[in-house]
Amino acid sequence: MKLFCTIWMLVFCICDISAQWKSSDYFKEIYKQQDKILSVAVDNHFASNTIVSSFAWNYLRGNYISESEKDDCISNFNNEQIRVGERFKTGISIYKKLGEGPYFFGLEYSENVFYETRVHNDLFSLLFKGNKSFEGKSASLNPMEIKLFHYAAFKAGISKQTDKFSFYCKLAYLGSKNYLDLKSTKGSLYTEPDGRAIDINLNLISVNSKRTSDGFLNFSGSGVQSEFGLDYKFSSSTGLYFELDNLGYIKWNKELVQRKVDTSYHFEGILISGILDSFSLDIKDAEELKSRFIIEQGGLSKRVNLPVLFKSGIYHDLIPDFLRLGLQYQYIQSDYADPLWSGLVDIKLNSKFMLGAEASYGGYGKFNFGFKTGFNLFKLLYAEAYFNSLNSLLTSKEPYTFIGGAVARLAF
Repeated sequence: MKLFCTIWMLVFCICDISAQWKSSDYFKEIYKQQDKILSVAVDNHFASNTIVSSFAWNYLRGNYISESEKDDCISNFNNEQIRVGERFKTGISIYKKLGEGPYFFGLEYSENVFYETRVHNDLFSLLFKGNKSFEGKSASLNPMEIKLFHYAAFKAGISKQTDKFSFYCKLAYLGSKNYLDLKSTKGSLYTEPDGRAIDINLNLISVNSKRTSDGFLNFSGSGVQSEFGLDYKFSSSTGLYFELDNLGYIKWNKELVQRKVDTSYHFEGILISGILDSFSLDIKDAEELKSRFIIEQGGLSKRVNLPVLFKSGIYHDLIPDFLRLGLQYQYIQSDYADPLWSGLVDIKLNSKFMLGAEASYGGYGKFNFGFKTGFNLFKLLYAEAYFNSLNSLLTSKEPYTFIGGAVARLAF
């Protein structure tokens, strides 16, 4: 068991350690007539292409993970690398109409987390099954890649809302709270027959930054961001839209720490653990690993572009004011994620209540489906919520996802 802890400790020693469908907003025509709009929103997109739901739930809760759950994950590999990605955003905004309209000006604050990782299937097997199955052969530790952005965004924006055409433009100041970029260029672990010794060949490099305190305005780096979108209705029932988000960068001035692991190491005297069916290494603690393997350099500067997100879609009112169909394409600037295709059906039951269904394929995961709902209360409060991970709830053997969000608007 200490073997996989050793590998994982290497990663953590060196580290020092998600938006989906653009909702068809049926209530916009009502609340855009008001003078001010106050909104609170949360949105999360977490997905994996191989890790099954039952394994993820038990792992996150710290519960016992059965061998069958581990085997279910392994059966999903199919020569694919393990991918996990998340985009999380929560924030508050207020917009005010300029004069008689149709322009609105507003301010926003949001917390944003972008995380993605890609690792070789062998690493999963080592961590959760031990290296008994790799006796006499090598397990690959490459790729092993992690990217993390956590930042606050202070935005100012302007939008125009008409019956036929609408657009928005936002500019933001960004404050970095956490950043990590870890990547391996080579990595393998060879277990000799009978477990008498192992050979680790590993090259890792990471760059990370972390705040020294948790003050609201205490940032380790800063940057700028822009966001654009337009919606054009070219007939009474059909329209299309385009969005470009995360166009910007974050820069750190002498606040980054770089850590390198570049070593080939031979461990002897490896003992077989009968209980865990793995091997044990005589490694004392993380500090010993650091002194053996890790070269650290601080005070570095760097500028990193944010992962740009592009969306486009088309919608059609099959039955005006009752049934709307839509199709969306989404692409994120990432080596880990595939393009994401989504389809949506919205049903407006009356002026106060609507329901919808959604299905999507791609991104960091595979197939997902779910529902959304919205209501209008006294032409004052407008709320929508969606959950697009019903497949993760219905079967424990599907790749785990948690895709959902909600928004509440007060118009006055």
